[in-house]
Amino acid sequence: SGRIYSFLVEKSSAPYLDMLEKWIYFGRVEDPYAEFMVVEKPYLAIHEDTYWEKRFAAREAQVPAFLNDKVVVHKILTTGKYLTVIRECGEGGACPHAKKIAFSHNDRLYAELVDQAYQYASETVLRLLMDKNNLVDRLESLKHYFLVDQGDWFVHFMDTAYNELCKDVRGIRKERLESMLQLSLVTSIAASDPFKDDVGCDLINCTALDEVLNVISIDGLDKQAKVLPYDASSADGGPALTGMDAFTLAYRVDWPLNVVLSKATLTKYRWLFRHLFTYKCVERELCSAWMMHQGAKAHGAQYKVFMVDFALRRRMQHFLQSLQHYLVMDVVENSWHTFREGMRQVATVDDVLRTHDRFLSTCIKHFMLNDPQLLKQLSRTVATCEKFVKYSQTKAEAFTPPEIEQRQLGEDGEERVGGRGNPSQARARRRQFEAAAKVLADDEAYVSTVAKYEAEFDDKITLLLESLRTFCI
Repeated sequence: SGRIYSFLVEKSSAPYLDMLEKWIYFGRVEDPYAEFMVVEKPYLAIHEDTYWEKRFAAREAQVPAFLNDKVVVHKILTTGKYLTVIRECGEGGACPHAKKIAFSHNDRLYAELVDQAYQYASETVLRLLMDKNNLVDRLESLKHYFLVDQGDWFVHFMDTAYNELCKDVRGIRKERLESMLQLSLVTSIAASDPFKDDVGCDLINCTALDEVLNVISIDGLDKQAKVLPYDASSADGGPALTGMDAFTLAYRVDWPLNVVLSKATLTKYRWLFRHLFTYKCVERELCSAWMMHQGAKAHGAQYKVFMVDFALRRRMQHFLQSLQHYLVMDVVENSWHTFREGMRQVATVDDVLRTHDRFLSTCIKHFMLNDPQLLKQLSRTVATCEKFVKYSQTKAEAFTPPEIEQRQLGEDGEERVGGRGNPSQARARRRQFEAAAKVLADDEAYVSTVAKYEAEFDDKITLLLESLRTFCI
């Protein structure tokens, strides 16, 4: 009876083992009666974001007893997925260790065959990503742009696109921004990056803060909410967005790199970039206000109220510079160093995915993007800086007449600024500025407004620091 049982089991398992053989050696699912442990969803094309996670899935109910080990099941599923990637890239895809799999009462034999096929497939697809598709260089490129570790392109871009970004987003032409971005890339250190042509720009239908709050719940879990590109027809009735509010970078990723750089992964990069972009834009406005303040101080505007104004601007500027230094140098660079060390030890694509996701999760955590309460408090503090600098600039414009900003040519053909060399004009300008300064210093509304912004900034900073101590201990 034992021999009869063994004979029946051997013959009945032959079709299943044949399907297993085709899967772990060739990456093909041949299962006309839905009996195999792996199910394929062929309607998911290779460019689909969910290809790697959902194109193939394990069916636990169809796992036979002699393969009922979680590690073996995972390796079986992953081996066929790897071979599919290799085949889709035109690299063959057949395992050189392919052999007929016969029934055996020794379960360890199946584990050894699966492990042999798994090692070949994982090494091959990892080499395909690392060497032929330059995965690490691609990730370096993403870091340069989305995490702004080489900021000269950003300075060039803001110099050329500032006026465009200040417009209502409904009046901005995306093609114009694209051309400005590409010009800034080719005239900066990014010109040597072979992947710079894959960088583009986009306009999102919400602010950086709202985008994160739309997809993060109060306990930090993803809600799978969808953020769409800006659509002017959907903006009616809502608050007006400027280009500064809606701007973000985009990055084109082709197969098979989208296995690692999926849409979900690029979304995390976008979150990080949009918040860095916001902080850099506000800091840039504060620097512009500093230039106006220098002009005011140079022309006798030495009243106490201006000193409070100047000191508050400097404190805000110091706050934003310190924040960016922490995020870029302490968070991104340290996490990137750990990531690169981890990438030297990866053996499979799953190791790459885990290591990369750990890097992004660390950045998101220290950017405070996974804590809505901290993120709101930080954003309110930055918003206070932005409101103050806009108010300060409107007042400082009284000390910067148009003729001072315009470059003119003197009679001798030399370029000079606003007749600066004429003593009588200089004295008249000084009297004009002193009179304007006195009027502004005597304006109680101006004095109270500056005091209000100072108190508001102090309150926001104090609350933020207390929250950091509470939530981060």
